[in-house]
Amino acid sequence: MRKIVFCDFDGTIIYEDALTLLLSKYAKGDWEIYFKLIIEGKMTLEEGIKNQVSLIEYKDQSELNEYLIKNCNLRKGFKEFLNYCKNNNIEFVILSAGLDFYIYLILEKYGIKDIKIISPKTIFNNNKIIVEFPKADRKYKNFKEEIVDKHSNYYTIFIGDGYSDLWPALKSRKILAIKNSLLDKVLKDLKIEAFAIEDFFDVIKILNFSL
Repeated sequence: MRKIVFCDFDGTIIYEDALTLLLSKYAKGDWEIYFKLIIEGKMTLEEGIKNQVSLIEYKDQSELNEYLIKNCNLRKGFKEFLNYCKNNNIEFVILSAGLDFYIYLILEKYGIKDIKIISPKTIFNNNKIIVEFPKADRKYKNFKEEIVDKHSNYYTIFIGDGYSDLWPALKSRKILAIKNSLLDKVLKDLKIEAFAIEDFFDVIKILNFSL
């Protein structure tokens, strides 16, 4: 069976949450309320992030880029894990609700390219940001769950850290969660089998042992 890894970006591939960094510095208004509404099920992930991002105000995109490049750091072992996937014929996809512009930007900082990325598209317009999400069937909690579910003919491996990662994780055959993250804690509360990881060297060890 073909194997595929779906991996979150914010808080997973990088240590920081780049979207939270942007909102904390540039949002004008109460952006945190939308996290609460998403978790309470009163708003979809897509709606919540669109509302959050609409609060961001900036003078020039370059200032956003510079801020993120300075403050976002790649989790240990990620480059080695990409090589591991390549050498073992495992497809690798970044599946993220983070904005595509900063995913590409941060990966470029580390000389990483030619990775498949499924994430919201970013449009910069008159000092505001507009976000376009991949289309999702309303029977799913979010677009990430749908993407994973549509690969049910693969051996799916999911790596993540956040609450929105729970739904795609539950559709996966193997789950790896950042240790002590919200995803890790929720999975433990639900008594769902998952591997807690601190970096991508841990991922390599786990997959070597369990695949």
